[in-house]
Amino acid sequence: MNYNALQAVLQKRYGNGLEAQISYTYEKCMTNDDGYYGYLGRREADHCLRQLLAESLHPHGDYAQCYWDSKHILSAYAVYEIPFGRGKQLATTCPRF
Repeated sequence: MNYNALQAVLQKRYGNGLEAQISYTYEKCMTNDDGYYGYLGRREADHCLRQLLAESLHPHGDYAQCYWDSKHILSAYAVYEIPFGRGKQLATTCPRF
């Protein structure tokens, strides 16, 4: 398996309890194995055995992108802390609860 990625993050904290972040990932994944996820019945086990024998003769024959490969991933969030409670702009004299 061969995995390469480039990641960039931009984060900013503003005044008054506002915070935002945006991140971007560019990735590339190559492999010659699908991996195994699930139950093997008799027929599936026979198929996997034949595939294993074929791959041992030509190990790089199935070299391709990973099934979960996502070239571009962009994610973002923003958080705002409301100005309510002790030490804030509104309702500063509220009791703790």
